[in-house]
Amino acid sequence: MAILHEGLHGHPSGSIGNVTFVRTADGRCIARLRTTPANPRTPAQQRQRRRFKQMQQFAAACHAAGLLRAFWQLYATDGRTTHNAFVRAQYRAMPGPFDPEAARLSLGNGLAPVVLSAVRPARTNHGAYVLSVESPAGGQDDDRLVGLIYNAGTGRVVMTDAGAERRHAQVKVEVPASWAEHDQDALFAYTFAYRHEAGATVRLSESSARKVTPAPFEVPAPEVPAARPHERPNTPRAAPPPPESDAGGR
Repeated sequence: MAILHEGLHGHPSGSIGNVTFVRTADGRCIARLRTTPANPRTPAQQRQRRRFKQMQQFAAACHAAGLLRAFWQLYATDGRTTHNAFVRAQYRAMPGPFDPEAARLSLGNGLAPVVLSAVRPARTNHGAYVLSVESPAGGQDDDRLVGLIYNAGTGRVVMTDAGAERRHAQVKVEVPASWAEHDQDALFAYTFAYRHEAGATVRLSESSARKVTPAPFEVPAPEVPAARPHERPNTPRAAPPPPESDAGGR
């Protein structure tokens, strides 16, 4: 219901039917037509909503792992938060459906690139993966490496920045044991390099991604005792040659 303040010559407030009266800070009275927002449920709209939800969940998981706070401050420009900058980058990288392998976990800012060439289970730790890294364009040996594993099934991200360097050509990421045992077909791995320069500037390489190929953990082959030096293969002995005849005689 609308109310007239100061009599008939005053300003109304409230609503009459589908018209709402709003008084601005400078004293003007504005009438707004209330409408019911459209809520289309076409297949295209549903796909877009699902894509947006997946982007937001992926960004939240990366934030929880510490990625955005540590490495996305330099991308948060023009008043954007690190979260908004991250989601914007994923939309640009994935114009179609959400694809974890196309995700950009670092946009880079001039540091020499690294390439994630292989991912394998760690030999001594069944709750970890080793990410093998190549540096096709060089870079400094002491550039630091970051490794991440995303579980598309659980929606969680694990990140490690434990001191691996470019010269090591690998970085190990420890994950929950259930991931390694049951979720291998839902895992995606990422890596990038960074270095701190003067003035607290962080230099980053672009990220490289790879889907983890499901494979059982390696089981060591049973050891076969080596043969002792005095033992020889059990092979048939050759027959002795026939005695030579005394052709000359005496």
